[in-house]
Amino acid sequence: MAKPVRSGTLEAPLCAGCTDTEQLWQACPTCGAAERLAGGPCRRCTLGDRVHQLLADDEGVVTPELQPLQQALAGAERTATVLNWLHRSAAAEVLASLGRGTRPLSHDALDELAPEKTVEHLRSVLVATRTLPERDEQLMRLERWITATLDAVPDPERRHLLQHYAVRHLLRRLRTRNRNRPTTHGQATGIRQRVRAAEVLLEWLAGQRLTLANCQQADLDRWLASDQARYRLQASGFVRWAVTTRRTTSRLQGLDRTWNGPAELLDSEQRWAQARRLLHDDSLELDDRVAGLLVLLYAQRAATIAQLSTADVDTENDVVRLHLGATPVELPEPAADLVRALLATRAGHATIGQPATTGWLFPGGQPARPVSAAQMGPGYERSGYDPTRPVQPPCSGSPPRSPPRSLPARSASPSTSPSTGNTSPAATGPATPPKSAAEPAPTPTRPVPRLGLRRLTAARTAPNPAERRGRRCRSPADTAAS
Repeated sequence: MAKPVRSGTLEAPLCAGCTDTEQLWQACPTCGAAERLAGGPCRRCTLGDRVHQLLADDEGVVTPELQPLQQALAGAERTATVLNWLHRSAAAEVLASLGRGTRPLSHDALDELAPEKTVEHLRSVLVATRTLPERDEQLMRLERWITATLDAVPDPERRHLLQHYAVRHLLRRLRTRNRNRPTTHGQATGIRQRVRAAEVLLEWLAGQRLTLANCQQADLDRWLASDQARYRLQASGFVRWAVTTRRTTSRLQGLDRTWNGPAELLDSEQRWAQARRLLHDDSLELDDRVAGLLVLLYAQRAATIAQLSTADVDTENDVVRLHLGATPVELPEPAADLVRALLATRAGHATIGQPATTGWLFPGGQPARPVSAAQMGPGYERSGYDPTRPVQPPCSGSPPRSPPRSLPARSASPSTSPSTGNTSPAATGPATPPKSAAEPAPTPTRPVPRLGLRRLTAARTAPNPAERRGRRCRSPADTAAS
């Protein structure tokens, strides 16, 4: 059988086994590594020269403040990706200005640049290499957005009112609730919507020659029923704040966001079938398996899972404990083995920065940043869980076989059941769980509907029909957001 030609000439072709690799690959003149067919420096040396050229000052010396960044860029594992980033993006110009000293090495200096993705990625690289200190980026972006939004309001009285609502109420409440924890994308988006809603309502009142102080309930109802009303629910929060702070003479009432139970129903059989697959199917991504188990067994939201850090995992004494709230949760096997493996192999898509240098359990695409909840959902669905509607269990007059409603997001704890006092598993699962989570999954008798992470966070077990009638309450998430 003829072998493929790998080298040689037309007169004397050579296969791979007869090819002399020492003569085929040319050595780098700088480091001596033989990895190029043509002569010239290798990619590693080319990257090192390029980084030194950008970060060096007029005398060709890299300052001590930029040396960690130089080492991280020159020692990146994927040299071709870093070279392409420095060649095609505007980051090279910013790095050159930092190296020459024409731009100060600070967050404020980067804030003066246009808010582009290139600048934000460069900022994350500087933070990951300890060149810049860490800060709450979502909060900083939100403050800049609020400042720009208030400056665009022409009327001084409306601008002053919006400033009190946005800065002294929304931002102050956000800092109090977070307690030095980083702001999530969902929190920043919610505050932006509330500020826009207040601006839209005040603009409509000005068009009707009204102010918030003399607005009556009939005027507010007229706006809520009009086609010009946007962000009705968010504007209702602004109205409640105005009434509480006595900025209006009327007891105005907006729309109340109510919670009528879970959006979808997931019975116990489907739930344990999903959990078994996440525990035993090695074809799924490890981070998706751990995230899905936290959703199914501990009722955690995607935003909460994305913010977990390695400090939230305790692996002392061969026991894995996960801090999901005030009390750590002891994970059973084999879920504990999956978390141990995730700690050892976790890696995001960032080119710069190793997993050991980041403290996030689910690192994201930017260095020193966690994965976002929006990125976690599609990644989980690509692992095989399409967002199809689960089968609703049949209703009957007898008590349902499904377990009680899942606990709130931060109440997962290996405590006793509040209704019976008996010890129950930390996961809010069926009354009689499988004998062992490590047992192989049984052969299903019918196809198991696949469920995406976004559907899993909204799905809850079926409540008692008698318990659902007449119930009308607000969810904890809605209460916190109002």
